[in-house]
Amino acid sequence: MKNSNMLPQYRVILKNDEVNSIDKVLSALMILCNLEPDEAIKTTMDIHHFGHGIVKTTHFELAETLMTKLNKIGLSAYIEKDLI
Repeated sequence: MKNSNMLPQYRVILKNDEVNSIDKVLSALMILCNLEPDEAIKTTMDIHHFGHGIVKTTHFELAETLMTKLNKIGLSAYIEKDLI
């Protein structure tokens, strides 16, 4: 099995909307994406202030899973290939 760091990397990006609260986004990032509280707060504030934020950069399968989980609870997430 390949090391996940050697696999192509994808960004999970969450878009801001006028429907979901900051508390809902913060909770989702900690519970569904396993972000530490400080990282979840920073990411949530990026989403709020800039209109979107990178939740996590990881291999495709995990990125797709996280995107699906976020979208299922009414958030707006998508993935894109990390070109770096």
